[in-house]
Amino acid sequence: MSKTQIRLYVAGRSANAVRALRNLTRFCEQRLHGAYELRVVDVLKEPEAAAADGVIATPTLIKETPDGIERIFGSLDDAAELERLLGPRMRQDRSTNGRRASGKGKDDGKDAGAREHGRAGSK
Repeated sequence: MSKTQIRLYVAGRSANAVRALRNLTRFCEQRLHGAYELRVVDVLKEPEAAAADGVIATPTLIKETPDGIERIFGSLDDAAELERLLGPRMRQDRSTNGRRASGKGKDDGKDAGAREHGRAGSK
């Protein structure tokens, strides 16, 4: 079995960088059981690497797939979002790739349900 290749872009040792690395490491050890290779890239030391991957905010987690790059932004607190990106049973779904890459994937499904309940309750 091949290892999942991921890169975490951070800006130094900021609180968000430390938190994202801790959350990602915990998730990977619990769910991927060592079947991953993580490269942590400090954009302050390697700005050219960040530019090559189109990183414009940190922390950013990147996974390359046959269909292109998928990414998640932020402190990686949402285990469900990590599961969607890194989970061993992950399915390639092009319809969610754009939302995830835009940083909106974290709310997928949650807002729609809230909106439906709001409309149903207001009538």
